[in-house]
Amino acid sequence: MQCFLRTMDVVEPMDCSDVENNQLGDNSCPKHRGLAIIAIFRTFKSKALPEITHVDEDRKLLEEGFRKLQYGVAVWDEKMDKEEFIRRLEQVSVDPFHENCETFALAIITHGDKNGKLYAYDMDFTRQDVCKVFCSENCSGLKNKFKLFIFHACRGKNYGKGVQASGKIWKDELPISKLRDHIEKDNLILCSTFEDKVAFAPEKDKGSFFIRTMNKVMKEEADKEDGKRNHILILLTAVIKMTASKNFASCKQQPVLMMALHKLYHFKNKEIIPEECLQRFQLKALLTN
Repeated sequence: MQCFLRTMDVVEPMDCSDVENNQLGDNSCPKHRGLAIIAIFRTFKSKALPEITHVDEDRKLLEEGFRKLQYGVAVWDEKMDKEEFIRRLEQVSVDPFHENCETFALAIITHGDKNGKLYAYDMDFTRQDVCKVFCSENCSGLKNKFKLFIFHACRGKNYGKGVQASGKIWKDELPISKLRDHIEKDNLILCSTFEDKVAFAPEKDKGSFFIRTMNKVMKEEADKEDGKRNHILILLTAVIKMTASKNFASCKQQPVLMMALHKLYHFKNKEIIPEECLQRFQLKALLTN
């Protein structure tokens, strides 16, 4: 099992607790939370991939949630080819900005399919293509730091058929495929649905239920005082439970969490990142570099 993996690496000070006792440490931590990138793919070259509509609300909800948790937010919401997208991620990964930050987050909204396949404008890429950009060898500024990857995309074409077990809890009738991702230490990957299943599209003026749930949990946590905040696994478990409890016309959407954490991260208060520091992570700035 890869969860809670320990290594001989030097551990950076963070607002985190040991897995065994959940006691929050009092380390000298970086003053900033970190960068959160929201990458949205709306249109696609292939006619087999329809435009993703009503995604503006999802963008607003994610941006609001990350800002409430004191992330500095950069939104990539233009047509991007795979090569261009990966190149931008590589530019971000080597930026010295991360040295003064405690975490990193990346949320991607697009079409997807089985085996971790995701779609840029021109062709597909995989979750592994994304995560390896920020591995320790490629991104020294985030080594031994918590990294959150959120993928809101279908992972197949089948609908999750639920059976009501008790109250509002729905259980899936079909077996879950084995996870194929190699997950590096300190990475936490949240997929909006599990293998072979669809993720429900955003609704007009509402956004998707999964993203609305993320926003709700983020804002509620941000309103708590230091010392009363939960660690990240409790927060994302709440997102999973609430999303899976939703009845989509007798179908369900079951998010999946994959991780290799050796610490439980807590969102203690941080200094707000100045907007001028975030300008170089916006699309126009990256395109000129």
